[in-house]
Amino acid sequence: MAVLFAILKGMGIFLLAVLAICLLLLALAFFVPVRYRVTAVTTDKIRVQYRISWLSGVLSITPGIGEEKVIIRILGIPLEVFRRIGSFFHPHKTGDKRKKEPEKVLVTTDYRDERVKPNPMSESKESQETHTEKTKKTKKKKKTKKKRQKKNFSFEKFSSIITFMKDPANKRGIRWIKKELLDLLCYIKPDQVKAKIVFGTGDPCTTGWLVGVVSMFPAAYIQGLKLCPDFEEKQMKADGYAKGKVRLIYFVRLIIRGYLDPDIKGLINYGFGK
Repeated sequence: MAVLFAILKGMGIFLLAVLAICLLLLALAFFVPVRYRVTAVTTDKIRVQYRISWLSGVLSITPGIGEEKVIIRILGIPLEVFRRIGSFFHPHKTGDKRKKEPEKVLVTTDYRDERVKPNPMSESKESQETHTEKTKKTKKKKKTKKKRQKKNFSFEKFSSIITFMKDPANKRGIRWIKKELLDLLCYIKPDQVKAKIVFGTGDPCTTGWLVGVVSMFPAAYIQGLKLCPDFEEKQMKADGYAKGKVRLIYFVRLIIRGYLDPDIKGLINYGFGK
């Protein structure tokens, strides 16, 4: 019995340790912020670089040499290195490296043989005419489909959206979504900005119009951001950086609140009911 209790005690300690590690990882994932940094540098053209890091650089995401390539690092080591280590322990099987002889083309009078390809130069004028007729028919079919699509277009979808927006049962849910989106934008916005943007269209009239449009957005009044319009030359320069942080627990709380809100449930039921 003593041996059995010792085994059960060891298993219990092991399970508690695993549970504690899982809770610690969840707490780190939810409460440790994910930091981001965006840098804009103007050389010949504007180049935007970014860096996303978590837990003081334990996990980081940065752009590679190519514009579309993304490098993911764990403890400063690129993820490709771990893949190469895995492929080293599981080498690919070497196949037969002998060159295959090219297949011989048979010249026969039996055109039912699949190995014999027809000569395009030997096609008759009738086959060419049938081919042109087929292309004309396909073009006509496409045109008729486009016409049908235009004819089927109506304002029913727009009217359904308007009725959906005007329904008093849905107005509260739409207000809640607007409020949460504004709060989300305020939460995601960078904590520190230091940038200078020089822009100009070459025409004083259009540059002034562009300044008026930009001044309508609150992002133009962020502290540390300098907008310098150039009314003489056509140019676009941007130098500076912006950095901030977000926590995963905010998004989890947002999803739970939306799921428990009765107005959002009514919106979902209305959408699926239609």
